[in-house]
This record gives sequence, structure tokens and C-alpha cells, in this order.
Amino acid sequence: LDSPTDVPELAELCRSAFEQWIGLLQAAFFRAGVPERRARALALLVESSLEGLMVIARATRDRAPVLAVADEVAALIEGA
Repeated sequence: LDSPTDVPELAELCRSAFEQWIGLLQAAFFRAGVPERRARALALLVESSLEGLMVIARATRDRAPVLAVADEVAALIEGA
């Protein structure tokens, strides 16, 4: 959010949602054997990639970047 102080309730809802998503990813990576610190970093990378890709896909009206990055992220996770 650009101005979280304008609508603090919305800012808190967004923060909470992102923390839940990142936490779920982190837990999944950790259960798969990724060390906790690396699991958190990978979770942040995956979530930020998804968010950025949604913006790019909407702006370009093209899902090809999503598919390309999905393959790269999958390879990165497999090597973790």
C-alpha cells in the first residue's frame, strides 16, 4: 500500500494476508527439508514473484512471463 496510514485497517488486512501466505510457503519448504532461514527467503521470493508477475501479466495481457518464471522458481525450489 502506498499510504497505509490512510486506511490502517486495510493495511493490517494486507499485512496479515501476506504473512499467512508467506508462512504457509515457509512451512511447506521447511517440511520438505529446507533450512528455516532459507525456507523464509524462498517463501518471500515466491510470493514477490507471484505478485510482480500478476502485475506484468495484466499489463501485457500475456501469461507467458508467468509460465516462464514458474519453471525457474520450480527449478530453484528443487535445488534448495
